[in-house]
Amino acid sequence: MRDAILVVSLFAVVACQSAHESDDARNNSPSDSQGSNQPPGSGGTPGAIACTPGELLCSNNHIWTCTLSGTDASHLEDCSLVGSTTNPATCLTTGCPAGAAACCKQASDTCDYSITSPQALSGNACNPPAVGLNPACGTFNVLLAEQPAPMANVCSTDATEINLVLNRATHTPGTTFSLGTGDSLFYFASISGTTVDCSAWSGSIHWISDVPAWAVDVDVTCTSPSVHLVASFHGQL
Repeated sequence: MRDAILVVSLFAVVACQSAHESDDARNNSPSDSQGSNQPPGSGGTPGAIACTPGELLCSNNHIWTCTLSGTDASHLEDCSLVGSTTNPATCLTTGCPAGAAACCKQASDTCDYSITSPQALSGNACNPPAVGLNPACGTFNVLLAEQPAPMANVCSTDATEINLVLNRATHTPGTTFSLGTGDSLFYFASISGTTVDCSAWSGSIHWISDVPAWAVDVDVTCTSPSVHLVASFHGQL
């Protein structure tokens, strides 16, 4: 009788362990955030869909790629990992680059620029200062390398480059100053076959704020050749 009870007890333990393992397997199975081979259906569980093969789509703030069957999709990117705590990203189906059907896009641009002199340029394709630097040291660096889209009045060699470096150790956000030790500003422009470059300036830099919500205004004149550069840069990291 004792042997029979022991066998029944062992069977119950094994059954209980099997149930826990089954629950763990379900809990650890791929979900939309882990790269499931199907986008979530209602309630956040994987489910079949109807989509255009090869097209990108959004679901639960993730980007998916529709498979050739047109009835499911494979995971491509988690948009929550693209942004930051101060500038989160979401999965969007409008305003995506190169005509993409879906993309991860941060709430604010990380780098916007507006140049009013010596030429009018604006956009958001510049490189912002690094967010991880200690504000008490290092440099505040903004880089723009812009080449206009082909047009009837644009040469294939037309380009503009601006590289602004400010020394954090000698300047404080919220102040206006002239370029000094540890600072530099390089400007290059090729417009309709005419090339101009300069690295020696007089004038003022208004450093409005440091990262993550950063901004800087430039109003300087090149000592030689004569170039008056007026530009604003800002962004949210």
